[in-house]
Amino acid sequence: LAPAASSSIALTVAVAAAAAPSVTNRAHVATSADGNAATDVATDIASVFPPVDVAIAKVPVGVFRVGATGTYVLTVTNVGTASTVGPITVIDTLPTGLTFRSAVGAGWTCTAAAGVVTCNTSSILTPGASAEFTLIVDIDLAALPSVVNRATVSTPGDDIAAGNNVVTTAPVVVSDAGLSIEKAAGRSVVEIAEIVDYEITVRATGT
Repeated sequence: LAPAASSSIALTVAVAAAAAPSVTNRAHVATSADGNAATDVATDIASVFPPVDVAIAKVPVGVFRVGATGTYVLTVTNVGTASTVGPITVIDTLPTGLTFRSAVGAGWTCTAAAGVVTCNTSSILTPGASAEFTLIVDIDLAALPSVVNRATVSTPGDDIAAGNNVVTTAPVVVSDAGLSIEKAAGRSVVEIAEIVDYEITVRATGT
């Protein structure tokens, strides 16, 4: 190597469960006529996450009706063999016709922007433990006749948006509780002091 030149090597290793929670790797370089042995050793400490596996479920609750609110319950469960080691994030992209109203759940904080709801919790889930929150949405006409909703979950050590990290609800039927009213007099001509009957008809125009 010429002065100030460098050369690099990419080293790929398999990570076993025994490497958690961190691993220290030390490398040494040697060459003849090396005048500074103090720089011949490099050490790197890398965090190693245990084999965490979280799964997400999402269930619509009750009737979804235009002009009203709809409710989903989202549940994250640790289905792996090790406790989670960092924050858990759920991202829910709302379909057309649904607008974020609120979300509540012990330990969860949620925000929404441009139809994407992001919820986080720092709760540690031991194997088999779950954390859930309730998502409330407003429903407008664009949701007719049904909506399909998709959400993902991620956490350090399990952040691939596939498999049980993704949930897509079955189509939820949305109804439109529209009403119309008609009013008709029994006679078209009425004299002063006469009595006239009116017929009022209310019809359900929704689905």
